[in-house]
Amino acid sequence: MGKKESRSLITLCSFVCWHVWLSRNDLVFGRKVWQPTEVISAAIKAFQEFNAIPSNVISYPPSMVALPQQWIAPTTDYVKCNCDASYSANLNKSGVGFICRDHNGLPLIAISCPSSFSDILVGEAIVVQLSIMGMITNGFERVMIGFDNMNLITYIKDGGGTSPLHIRALVDNIIHLSSSFVSCCFFFIPQEINSVADSLTRRPLPLTCATD
Repeated sequence: MGKKESRSLITLCSFVCWHVWLSRNDLVFGRKVWQPTEVISAAIKAFQEFNAIPSNVISYPPSMVALPQQWIAPTTDYVKCNCDASYSANLNKSGVGFICRDHNGLPLIAISCPSSFSDILVGEAIVVQLSIMGMITNGFERVMIGFDNMNLITYIKDGGGTSPLHIRALVDNIIHLSSSFVSCCFFFIPQEINSVADSLTRRPLPLTCATD
């Protein structure tokens, strides 16, 4: 299997995991009971839509920008997403969370879920990947993604080649998925002003919230 085929397979698996997680939350909150075939069909449809994005769409490579030390609303055509991951060795618990907001600061998506990892860098990569998949599913075209791990931002900016082997596949998939947006940039946000996303990582129960 070539590199292109391997990357496509990893992306498909990511969409399957995303929809399995969404169906689990629907079951937990009593919204809907998904059949396995429905989950797979929805994941494949999302994957096919992702692959159907025209190659001639102007897409800017992932970039890194420095922003002021406070939350600033994006412009009207952008969605801004804050991500975070948390890990407690004492409690042996870990979780991820992200929130996407529009130019008015109103939340469009808020996600919180437990996730199994013991390396915070892995957790940060997982939540960035989840946030990108969530924004693709919701049809957002211009996005800004902020989190408080400068190392991960550097690995993404450098094209993944400098990333440690244990997160290489995650970083490669982040870069691949981010190419579907018309515009996508990654920025560093200090943890002290990333409090909303941070609080989502520490919730005792999973949370999924999307608004129209």
